[in-house]
Amino acid sequence: MEINIATKEDITSLKQELLSVINGIGQGIVKKHLNKSEAMELLGVKEDKLNLLRHNRQISFYPSGKTFMYDRESCERYLQSIMIAAV
Repeated sequence: MEINIATKEDITSLKQELLSVINGIGQGIVKKHLNKSEAMELLGVKEDKLNLLRHNRQISFYPSGKTFMYDRESCERYLQSIMIAAV
């Protein structure tokens, strides 16, 4: 019968491997709905402009409690609509 004893280095190495796997799980997943700060970052606008876009119904949103969630595809379509074509 063989007995294996884990050393501190073995456990540290396993911990690092597990952390890299866990951190990699969320990457590549694209959120369908964005909160205010995520929408502002994607659109490159400040809060006032985001509120104006919502008020004018230029981007899709839905209320979630006291805040709003914004549709990522709608925000991307808005960006495409205001893009100026290269010559």
